[in-house]
Amino acid sequence: NQDYCLKNNDFEVIVCEDKSPQRDEINSIIENYKAKNNKQNLYVNFNEDNLGYDKNLKKCISLTTGKYCMIMGNDDLLADGALSKIVKVLKANPEIVLATRAYGWFKENPNELCDTVRHLTDDTLFQPGADAIKFFFRRVGVISGFIVNAEKAKKLSSDLFDGRLYYQMYLAGMLMAEGQGYYFSDVMTLSRDTEAPDFGNAGTEKGVFTPGGYKPEGRIHMV
Repeated sequence: NQDYCLKNNDFEVIVCEDKSPQRDEINSIIENYKAKNNKQNLYVNFNEDNLGYDKNLKKCISLTTGKYCMIMGNDDLLADGALSKIVKVLKANPEIVLATRAYGWFKENPNELCDTVRHLTDDTLFQPGADAIKFFFRRVGVISGFIVNAEKAKKLSSDLFDGRLYYQMYLAGMLMAEGQGYYFSDVMTLSRDTEAPDFGNAGTEKGVFTPGGYKPEGRIHMV
């Protein structure tokens, strides 16, 4: 559903597979898709161990070869035409170091949204500073469509927040202290409302989070 992909190949899609029980099935789907559609810019990385959310997020960024990295969860979708608008804005504003977006929730059919989260009514370019840090720090809890300048994010890499599930908030605060931020007011990503959280399988998460749901202990640990 991305018209940009039909006309351009100046991007890459990296699947960072975090030792899922469905690893073989995932790999088969990817390889079949690549062969059927002749996609040479689709890659898969197989983690030797289950890294968990924060470490796998850092892994995704570390594997990026382009200027920007946009993160999508395994249950997230891009809205129709989203990539074209995102690329257009980033090319027009090369000083952007962080971007996020309005997003929608759906249950079974992505064309039937059950909720929309929009923090601003218009697209907004933020200058670095306290106001920008405050805005983005509170708006990046949902990871889909989280866009960072990859080189700067790599330099900020830290293990301090492993197992907290909010590594992106650390990145948002640090990045907005030094560069521009952008908010897309159109719905750019879609998330499944029926997907249960799967945190708690990695070593840094076991005993704190429980796969399938959130518990008070896990919520406290996150903050």
